[in-house]
Amino acid sequence: RESEQLLEFLRKVRTNANIMVHPAFREWKRGLDETIGLTRPQIEAIDRFRTHLKMKVYSPKTIKEYLNHAKRFLEQTNKAPATYTTEDIRAYINTLITTRQASRSYVNQSICSLKILFNEVHATPLVPDNFPRPRKERRLPVVKSRRFIASMIEEARGTYERAILMLSYSAGLRVSELVRMKITDFDPERGTIRVRQAKGSKDRFVMLSPTAYKAIQQHIQAIGATTWIFPRSRKSEEHHHITERAIQKRLQEIIQQRMGIKDEKITPHTLRHSFATHLLESGTDIRFIQEMLGHSSSQTTEIYTHVSAASIAAIESPLEATMNEPDQHKRRRTDNRYHDS
Repeated sequence: RESEQLLEFLRKVRTNANIMVHPAFREWKRGLDETIGLTRPQIEAIDRFRTHLKMKVYSPKTIKEYLNHAKRFLEQTNKAPATYTTEDIRAYINTLITTRQASRSYVNQSICSLKILFNEVHATPLVPDNFPRPRKERRLPVVKSRRFIASMIEEARGTYERAILMLSYSAGLRVSELVRMKITDFDPERGTIRVRQAKGSKDRFVMLSPTAYKAIQQHIQAIGATTWIFPRSRKSEEHHHITERAIQKRLQEIIQQRMGIKDEKITPHTLRHSFATHLLESGTDIRFIQEMLGHSSSQTTEIYTHVSAASIAAIESPLEATMNEPDQHKRRRTDNRYHDS
């Protein structure tokens, strides 16, 4: 209780002073946030779940999301973990879909979280493999033209924004990969960038654009970086990189305020989609694109074949052939227009 009061006091403190928070306190606060509102048995279940996910070496982001799903389920159902049944889970998922109108991806992730919690941690198979799931949505990625990308870069202010846009687009990086880039990840002699422990805990190499590398060098020199390409601040340069949210907010500022585009959703991932599509349009083998994007399956990469403007434009509409038929064929079709089957 005293710890909770201390936390509440710190939240209310207003000061301009720079306070360095010890990593142990951050970890304690995170654990407290995950268990507020739960009973003791539920807290123990969350603790066991966290340990299990860490032992399976899930990424910190995935662990946080899975724990949040488990906590919401335990809060809303309010039962002891040992008393749950498959019907309890089915009713909760149905509530997510019908009442809360949660997205399909959110519902699927919730099912995955509860499946690990009960089937693996508590060894009670309450979520069988045939548990009903929403069918995945198939949405085409948002892709912008090369001219649009160039306009974005022209609107960039300072070496910081130019480095972010050029590096993200030139290498097709996820925003989570972009913020964790270190100076040592770049190999200008080989013309490659090493992406370390990306999605799925996999390393991969992507190309290093000479133009992007020049912008990165200018940025490094401007801020005096020694570890992270994008440190959170100069004082914390050795320990903390910039957050994903900071990149997203900066991109929104460029798009909405400087370019005046407010009715279209453009995110850092749009640059990654544009990178892949432009490579495909220029004739790059889709297997190389798959490798550079870090996709486990070629089916994930093949979605870019559906948005390639060059491929679509190269296909001639049947209307062109129909309207450009020789005159004698047109007359014959007109004479027999009522006899076509």
